[in-house]
Amino acid sequence: MYAEFIVEKVTDDGELEEVVRGSERPVLVNYYADWYVPSLRINSWLNEIVTEEKYGNAVKIVVMKIPPSPNPNYHVDRLPWTEIYKDGEVEPILPPGCAAIERELDAIGNE
Repeated sequence: MYAEFIVEKVTDDGELEEVVRGSERPVLVNYYADWYVPSLRINSWLNEIVTEEKYGNAVKIVVMKIPPSPNPNYHVDRLPWTEIYKDGEVEPILPPGCAAIERELDAIGNE
């Protein structure tokens, strides 16, 4: 059971698409770059909250490193950048950051 709560790391857009399409629950995706500390802090925070099991199985959490030349299909126009894939739609979580992500996760957890 615990393994379901671990943040999943994907490495390319094909793998991300597979994870999103194969999920019956909403998927939160945090995009990051090794050189951008705020996005790495969000990743660390996401690992903490999944360890606490606060949201149970309500949402799947994924992180993806942005390559130097990102696929133009990405919706990412700045970092930090987090999106939620839900009911076939993708929405950015704005403003970027832990507080906005937590509000979105709380809303999903209360559905």
